[in-house]
Amino acid sequence: MPRSLIVLAAVWLVAGPLTASPASVKSLTAQQYIQRDGLDKGIRNFVAAKLKPRPYFMGRSVNDCPVVTPAPPGFDGAEVVECTYTEAGLDGWVRLAIPTAGKLSDWIIAAAKKCRKPEVCAATLATYTWNSNNYSFPIAGNIVEPGTSAGGQSSDPTNLIFVYGVTIARPSFLDGKTKYGKDAKGIANLPIDDQKRCSLSLLAVADGDIPEPVPLDTNRSCTKLIPAQVSRPAAIRQDIYIAYGDPTKSRAQRFSAAGTSCPASARKVEWLAISKNGFIDALRTGDHPLYDAAARALDAGESANDLGRKKCPKSRSRR
Repeated sequence: MPRSLIVLAAVWLVAGPLTASPASVKSLTAQQYIQRDGLDKGIRNFVAAKLKPRPYFMGRSVNDCPVVTPAPPGFDGAEVVECTYTEAGLDGWVRLAIPTAGKLSDWIIAAAKKCRKPEVCAATLATYTWNSNNYSFPIAGNIVEPGTSAGGQSSDPTNLIFVYGVTIARPSFLDGKTKYGKDAKGIANLPIDDQKRCSLSLLAVADGDIPEPVPLDTNRSCTKLIPAQVSRPAAIRQDIYIAYGDPTKSRAQRFSAAGTSCPASARKVEWLAISKNGFIDALRTGDHPLYDAAARALDAGESANDLGRKKCPKSRSRR
């Protein structure tokens, strides 16, 4: 979870009457925006306010994020940039798809209107997905976050590698080394060129292309795609997609496509394609299928905290 995010609390779901003055607009909750401006305008104003400051993973200025031209196929409806930045002493490189605040708002509003209580649903979706990932969609690259964000034990700043909005198991090539030559497990500062080469190799594998060789990656770890759980920006895991996803497919079909969240060995690499295609469809139609799945889950009684990463039970060793 990015440094600017906070642990999701129940207070924003039950916020009291709106009494804020204009000077405190920046601190309004999504629910308060909706109370003041109505559902559609309230969400648009909330999302726009959240996206106004520059997120840390986009560096300090536009010069840190040159535009990719032409945009990758299917991403014409979003600006695609390649950013270099520094976070907590670690350098990062990431290729991002940046939808406008209007498009993000469209996805949240369209999903919320599938709920019996759309205002509550919209406030929950807008807040939860912002707290989860700052509405980000990393096509490929490194987002430096606390290790606990990906289920690790340490809160140290850690290189987390993404392909099509989903964290993947970090290639050993990007683990880095300590000053004593031991495996740094992702907390070492990595050369930007290594990050870029390895990330684009992984992206090529996801697209079914032949990846360019990565110098010094002797065990070809930059060709091994092992997905984690949560798809950004909707912030749902495979299990939520299976239970509440694409209604044109049966539950069995969704299960077959995505695999389950636990154990890790049951997750399927096709989850990356589901994440990618959901984002691209949303750019084209204004309706994000994974936001829709999140809304159906909330409407069915799941809490926001039920949607994201799930801690998998440890497998018992056999005697």
